[in-house]
Order: sequence, then structure tokens, then C-alpha cells
Amino acid sequence: MRLAVPLAAILCAASTIEAGPIFWTDTDGASGSHRIRTASANGLSVQTVLGGLRDPRGMTLDLQNDMMYWTEPGLGRIRRASLDGLGPIDSLVTTQNGASGVALDLAAGHMYWTDSSTSLTDGRIRRANLNGTDVVDLVTSSLAHPSGIALDLQAGKMYWSDLEGHLDGSGRIQRADLNGQNVETIISGIDEANGLALDAANGHIYWPESATGKIQRADLDGDNIVDLVTGLDSPTTLGLDLAEGRMYWTDSGFGGQTNRIERADLDGMGRDAIVTADGFPWGIAVVPEPSTTLLVLSGLLLAFRRIR
Repeated sequence: MRLAVPLAAILCAASTIEAGPIFWTDTDGASGSHRIRTASANGLSVQTVLGGLRDPRGMTLDLQNDMMYWTEPGLGRIRRASLDGLGPIDSLVTTQNGASGVALDLAAGHMYWTDSSTSLTDGRIRRANLNGTDVVDLVTSSLAHPSGIALDLQAGKMYWSDLEGHLDGSGRIQRADLNGQNVETIISGIDEANGLALDAANGHIYWPESATGKIQRADLDGDNIVDLVTGLDSPTTLGLDLAEGRMYWTDSGFGGQTNRIERADLDGMGRDAIVTADGFPWGIAVVPEPSTTLLVLSGLLLAFRRIR
């Protein structure tokens, strides 16, 4: 199901956006309406961009080409579509296990993703061209359930979380070169870090800890772990707007206890729930503030072309 964002909604969003808009995957099993949604950074003008999906999870944005990429374990695919939800949906690669996180290197024309295993012994970090060709296994050994992934392109590194799966403190965050060499564990003793994000310029990695209800941060080498936000239900993934100095995360309490999107400053202060009691949000991607005007204008232009 393809749902175009109405022109009136785009105009409304243009007048209320205070930073870049956010996109998220919604695995609302209660209604069966698995979808991708968007809203302004303050949670206004919530719209469904794509519907009829099957268990969409991690997502990322290609703002150069106005595209969004997401993993869809229910179909065993990684897929992409335009940001406005119009046009075709491309199925790019078939995932062997359960793809979770996805990240892009646009300059090199590559996408990276985590491919998990139900056996907790056959997880992989994989890479392909942006069109899905030339799939390569980068890391294949000693991975249980790799989930979130993020790239530090300047340093030539990729970071990922690996969920051990038994909630006994055996989860970890690892990194390696972009070709999969020099794997190292930088943080251990965590449980459910489904997503992670990097502020490479300031030397920080951020992640949500679902099992303990925290948003945490550390140096890129894993030192100096701090709790930024505590008392959450089940934080799942997060995205950063570094230009605005804010982080956004999904909090998806199983059984419907929470199901909201929140934000805070990068130091954890100024916490604010911006979307509440709406579906089952999972993966999240944030458009940084400098791109907001271009995105709105692009949406207006696309809408104008289709009503002429």
C-alpha cells in the first residue's frame, strides 16, 4: 500500500517544523497495519508514508536522493522507496536470517546491514551495492544476534550491537574496519541494545538498553559509559540530530504499556514525549535541521507535479 503525504499536511508541517522531520517503522501487530510513518521533529503532523508492510524494523535515509531504506524481516528483504512514499518499492536483497539494522555509505555506493540468526550462532555483518548487487559477508564468526549498525566513514569503521539473547549481561557492542577486518569488542556486559548511533565528531556512541530502560553513551573506544536517561520502559532504537543537539528514540513496551517516541538533549536533559500511544514504533531516522527546508520544498514540488 502506497500512501502519499497530502499537500495540506506538508504545508502544515512546513509551518510547525522546528528541526528536521523524523521517520520511523511501526510494527503495530494489534491492527496489522505495519507501516512507515513521519512527523515533524516536535511530533506534529503524523502521517503514514507507506502501509501494508510486514514487520519493518531498522531504517535509514538517503537525503541526497530522497530515499529511505528499511529492513523487513517479515518478507526477508531490505527495501527502499522515495521519502514521500510515491513510486515503486524496490526489494534490494534477500536476507538469510533476520535483517535488523541498516546503514549507508553513499560516497562508496554501499549499504551495510546486520543479519541475525535464530540459532544465536550464525549472525553476520553484510554489505552490498545500493541497488542490492554484489552481496559480501564481512563478519561471520562469533556473532549471536547483531542488531543496530552505524558507520564512521571518516575513520573507516563500522559499529554494531550484538544481542546475546538471554538477558544475562552477555550482550556487547563491537566495531571493525569497513571491510570487516580487525573486529574488537568495545563494550560488554549489556543486554538489549537494539540500535546505536554515532557522534563521531565528538567521539561518542549512543545506544538504548531495552532490558534496563536506559539511554547510554560512551567514548568511541567504549570508555566512560554514562547513563543519560533512565526509567524508560523498553527503548529500542535511536537517532541523532547533531545540528540541534538532540537525540530521538522509540520506546516500544511489549503489551502496549508505552509505545511512544521521545527526545532529549544529547546530555539527557530536556526529555520530552512527542508521539504517544500510536502503534508500535521501532526503527527511527532523523533528518538533520539543515536539510529541513530542502525536504519540505521537495515534497511540495512532488505534490505540485502530481496535481497539475
